[in-house]
Amino acid sequence: MVKKVDELFEDEGAREVAPTTVTKKGNTKWKPANILELKNKDPNYAYKWAKRDESNIQRYEEEGWEVVDSKTDSVKSIRANGIDNGAQTDTTIKSREFILIRTPNENAEARRNYYKSIGDEMITAIKTTAENAIHSDGGKVYGRMKIT
Repeated sequence: MVKKVDELFEDEGAREVAPTTVTKKGNTKWKPANILELKNKDPNYAYKWAKRDESNIQRYEEEGWEVVDSKTDSVKSIRANGIDNGAQTDTTIKSREFILIRTPNENAEARRNYYKSIGDEMITAIKTTAENAIHSDGGKVYGRMKIT
């Protein structure tokens, strides 16, 4: 037999205790530090941290990205170019092994769409392969296959 909490206290002869109230102090939520966070970004550009490797930067430049120059762009990084990044000898914005690059929003959107279409094609190929494998064994597919 399941008893309610009040019934349990009555059965045990427990005395009544005044309810305690818990007061909340503000709505502050904790979040981990993001040392790569950017401020004052130009709204016409998409920004990205890229590995500081000559061939990597060259590939990004061929795709329409450019290395951000702190003299011509107002974007600021919270911890870029700090002590852990070595002596600053140029106007690029760096953080450890990364360098800040940017591209116009139109280029960034085209890039997202390109990679999304490749992902969609892969999912379609997986579904087709799975259905063909099921049918080749004489099986049937009932309902919908959901691959996400």
